[in-house]
Amino acid sequence: MSYLLNVYNAHFKKTLTKDDIVWTYSGVRPLCDDESDSPQAVTRDYTLDIHDENGQAPLLSVFGGKLTTYRKLAEHVLDKLERYYPNIGPAWTKECRLPGGDIGGDRDDYAAKLRRRYGFLSESLARHLARTYGSNSELVLGEAKTLSDLGEDFGHEFYEAELRYLVEHEWVKCAEDALWRRTKLGMWLNEEQQTRVSQWLVKQAAKAGLSLAS
Repeated sequence: MSYLLNVYNAHFKKTLTKDDIVWTYSGVRPLCDDESDSPQAVTRDYTLDIHDENGQAPLLSVFGGKLTTYRKLAEHVLDKLERYYPNIGPAWTKECRLPGGDIGGDRDDYAAKLRRRYGFLSESLARHLARTYGSNSELVLGEAKTLSDLGEDFGHEFYEAELRYLVEHEWVKCAEDALWRRTKLGMWLNEEQQTRVSQWLVKQAAKAGLSLAS
């Protein structure tokens, strides 16, 4: 944090301190020990290892790697498993769009398209949905005709319809999932608003006979 603050304060007139920080996180990258002399020299590539003793079902372990190579990693995993599953088929993800990626242009154009279809959307809400969900925004909005059809507004235009989408399509189980892991709306919603998100999730889980983390 100190490093980032020093860099910022060296280039901008308004000085920031640690008291201005709303949220922090750190990433952990597992690296394979390749006997390099220093951590900086350790390979960032991944290693795949299969155990299939005595003809048992294969256990494939992935060591190392990084998020930006996830697609190639997945292809290599399937390549390794092909001898166990000969009907697995050829690789296909290189030319495939990510979920929500088929917006037919840039995000601003798609946000404008959303506003034409859903006339009640504010510009900021349309841009948020387009930026966050792409064409899956239409799954969020469904057949809504008015803003009230989106349900409760938890704050910062985060509506019940969006939260329901996150539960049904993106495996959200608790408020932290929704506000920090799927979106970063936790930076904007206050404590009371975040509590309402948590309470909504608990109520929905109870209706479904489930027990979710709050």
